[in-house]
Amino acid sequence: MSKKYLAIFDLDGTLFDTGDVNYHAYKQALEEEGVGLTREDYLDKYNGRHYTDFLPEILPDNETV
Repeated sequence: MSKKYLAIFDLDGTLFDTGDVNYHAYKQALEEEGVGLTREDYLDKYNGRHYTDFLPEILPDNETV
């Protein structure tokens, strides 16, 4: 009898809605840089984008992004 394998991948929002979890993580990290982030702004403007794409918009003078 041959073995069967199964792999399950979650592409954000397919199986789990990770918007709130990601928002709180970015909010906390940005607060350490003195920047506020509202849930509405995160979900409307940044959710689903790669951090290297949207963080420079929020922290334009930060070279460590």
